[in-house]
Amino acid sequence: MKRSAEIEAIAAIRRLREERAQAGVIAEAARLAVDETEAGAARDAARRHDQEVELRELHLLQALGLDAMGQAELGRVRAGFLNADLARSDLLVRIGEAECAVAARRVRLDDLRTAWRKRLRERDRIDLALADALRGDVRERELAEEMESEDLGGPRPC
Repeated sequence: MKRSAEIEAIAAIRRLREERAQAGVIAEAARLAVDETEAGAARDAARRHDQEVELRELHLLQALGLDAMGQAELGRVRAGFLNADLARSDLLVRIGEAECAVAARRVRLDDLRTAWRKRLRERDRIDLALADALRGDVRERELAEEMESEDLGGPRPC
């Protein structure tokens, strides 16, 4: 097998690896976009929750200023605030998890991009080696043809 044929086989394998690495980068970027969307949704949910709690607090303060509240009503309000605090804690956990997932995806995406760029550099080096080998094969054929023409040309000098 000629050197250029060996290099062509290696180049084909490297191109496949580069394509797989590129596909991995694209897929990871899509997953990152999904994670970022989920993190944004979690932040929006926490913001809406805070607005609802503020509205409830405002209603409570207005009610306190206008008429007296019974023990039962006060207990319901207190329970509502406790539930709101628990819901807020859950939302904060969701935000933290989503942001951690985004950060992990970004790291993974950077790693995949680095691997892809490495594959591109390897492919380029192999392409250069292949071009050199092909030039060598051409030169080898030219020399062989030149030697044949000299052999057929006549008497050799001593």
